[in-house]
Amino acid sequence: METKCPICGAPLADGKCGYCGYTARGMEQERENVNSDFKQTEKEQRQQGDVVGGPMLNNMGIVPGISRKSKTTALLLCIFLGGLGVHRFYVGKGGTGILYLFTAGLFGIGWIIDIIRIAIGSFRDEFDLPLKQ
Repeated sequence: METKCPICGAPLADGKCGYCGYTARGMEQERENVNSDFKQTEKEQRQQGDVVGGPMLNNMGIVPGISRKSKTTALLLCIFLGGLGVHRFYVGKGGTGILYLFTAGLFGIGWIIDIIRIAIGSFRDEFDLPLKQ
């Protein structure tokens, strides 16, 4: 049974492809080098606290599962500029922000609903995360 090159499908002769230059031994060795480099880098990152969920993340004031956008800022923007949809642009919802801009906050109804939703904490950002306090 003839072995084929995993890259181009041409037949391999002595573990080497005459068409694309693939060598079975060279690729395995390269894969091992990359894996060992990755493991070493990951280990170093864990020691330095740069891995997601590590101490570095907590020192930056980021809480997983909570938006980086402020509830207070969104509420103030909604109260004063809600008819223009500025609060929606702030939380990353540009599509509905444009809709609010051209319809005066969905004729005032959407604007009032958003004020209530932000105040009670059910308003979410573009990634469907609750706004931080």
